[in-house]
Amino acid sequence: MVATAERARGRGAAEAATHAALRWFDARGIRIVEVGTQLRNIPAARLYQKCGFRQVAASMTFRKLLDD
Repeated sequence: MVATAERARGRGAAEAATHAALRWFDARGIRIVEVGTQLRNIPAARLYQKCGFRQVAASMTFRKLLDD
């Protein structure tokens, strides 16, 4: 997960952290990296796309609260 304090958003911190993680994986020979986010989290999707990720799947989770 990547999270940025509201006051720091838009300054490239999440992108820099993501690229650092990708370099770490690469240095260790890891060739496939997957991330996940909620479909409605557009800022996260844009970040991951900007860092070279491409959407390959989507899913939905349904939940129903049953009364006691």
